[in-house]
Amino acid sequence: YECACACSANLFLCRLPEWADEIDIHAVASHFAMVRGCMVLRHDTGVSKNSARLSFSHPREAFQVMERMNGARIAMHPADSRRRIQGLLAKVDGRVITVDVKRNDISAMMAHLTAEEQVRVLRIHNPGSQQSLLPTGAPGGGVSHLSFAAQNQ
Repeated sequence: YECACACSANLFLCRLPEWADEIDIHAVASHFAMVRGCMVLRHDTGVSKNSARLSFSHPREAFQVMERMNGARIAMHPADSRRRIQGLLAKVDGRVITVDVKRNDISAMMAHLTAEEQVRVLRIHNPGSQQSLLPTGAPGGGVSHLSFAAQNQ
């Protein structure tokens, strides 16, 4: 993407499966855009907080990942060696992920999107208050939810 500004964008992913690591998250997100950085947030003990930060070089890339991964599920691949870990088998199908953009980054993202894409961002970013945020007669735009299989060997 050609961009005259020195902009970037960051996303925050929540409700990740506890087995998901940086390799899993990066592998899934990189299907939709070039991921500049990925960090799973962890407790002092090293256990995942079930959330991660993703960074991108351009707000449009972050938008593409946000739209495709919000509401998606990351499932562990059937051949993944982590399936042998005691207590993890019941959690291999993951949970529905939520993706959000930091409030400080949302205006920069919006500046690079079409009016229709802006409406879709607002629906993801503020689902409970979309009526007050959407312009009258705004196009619908739904988000399709995908399921991904992560494999880490």
